[in-house]
Amino acid sequence: MNQLKLGLSTLATIGILTWSTAQESSIKNWVGYLDYNNISVPFEFTLEYDGDEVIEATLINGPERIKLNQFDKKGDSLIIPLKPFDSFLKVKIESDLMSGQWEKPYRNLFVKFRAEQIDERMKVQSSAYMEVAKKWSVTFKPGTKDAYPGIGLLKQEGNKLTGTVLTEVGDFRYFEGVVDGDSIKLSSFDGAHGFYMAGRKTEAGMSGKFYFDPNYSESWTAVIDEQAELKDPFDIVARQGNNFVPYYDILAAGNGKNAINPKEFDGKVVVIQVFGTWCPNSLDETVFLKDWYENRQKGTDLIAVTYEPNYSKEYGMKRIGEYVEFLKLPYEVYLGGQMSKSHAAIAFPFMDKLAAFPTLLIVDKKGEVRYIHGYFNGPATGNYYEAFKEQFNERINDLLRE
Repeated sequence: MNQLKLGLSTLATIGILTWSTAQESSIKNWVGYLDYNNISVPFEFTLEYDGDEVIEATLINGPERIKLNQFDKKGDSLIIPLKPFDSFLKVKIESDLMSGQWEKPYRNLFVKFRAEQIDERMKVQSSAYMEVAKKWSVTFKPGTKDAYPGIGLLKQEGNKLTGTVLTEVGDFRYFEGVVDGDSIKLSSFDGAHGFYMAGRKTEAGMSGKFYFDPNYSESWTAVIDEQAELKDPFDIVARQGNNFVPYYDILAAGNGKNAINPKEFDGKVVVIQVFGTWCPNSLDETVFLKDWYENRQKGTDLIAVTYEPNYSKEYGMKRIGEYVEFLKLPYEVYLGGQMSKSHAAIAFPFMDKLAAFPTLLIVDKKGEVRYIHGYFNGPATGNYYEAFKEQFNERINDLLRE
């Protein structure tokens, strides 16, 4: 999605640093808090020690585990790169407390961070709870001209709550939280985003607020609806006009005019990924495409193009190098240009703008884009992710048979 899935052991890595606070081999639980304007976004993580040496940190979001095993030290601060994203935690540790900030320099975002060595991600005030393990039809910004739909998929064990929310620009990945009396609280931190979703029971269903970052939040309402669905990602962007051949010289404009030679793809079924290294949904999709590429059928190929914020060619190429190296991608990634849905669509004469980052386009053997997949449902969405894989492979196979 534009902003916004890492549930993979490949995801974020961090070095080895010695701290004097550990006395023996152990794993210690921490709860961190990102201080937004009027709330604190909690997230859970662990530190693993080998004697006095910290050897690994792990971010926890429901079933997701993000492994970090590279550290840096500047003065009395510990720098934790949240790879593959261009962000990091900068913290000081004093016994069972931490303080510092979460930094995303390319967005000029600096969020106060603190943590304490405890086991509970969120405290439950009431032992009573409502049953919310349902499929919910969600409306964000209800009652406004900008209202848009979502689907909530929630799993519940007593007061414990996990799940995700899907929208037509992508899913919000793995949430974890609690049911507390007549209220729910969910949060997620994957290195790129810190989300917090709070809601309360109403006569119709639930309503509440979703916090995207320190400076932005949206209201939401939800009702139980087992039949709720969003537009199919393959139907959300329509082809227009009669020219369906990509402009390859524009597509990889950041690399240079002739970076992509379309003749190399003559007679092949080609997948074009338009994404951003800053986007967790793009990361989930990239992990899927890496596996597909390594096991692809003869006569298929992949072109991956990224669009970056705070754009400069130097910054964009640096991000590509870090991303490719970290994920060990077996294919080249090209630089398209600045992060912009309309800018990214210039290479495709049949559409005005992308619906979301990431977007997949599937090109037939004649060189024409036949299918556009306008947003991504990643591993956190369960059956929706499995349905995507089935649809994707069916379309590839259909084009190969032509």
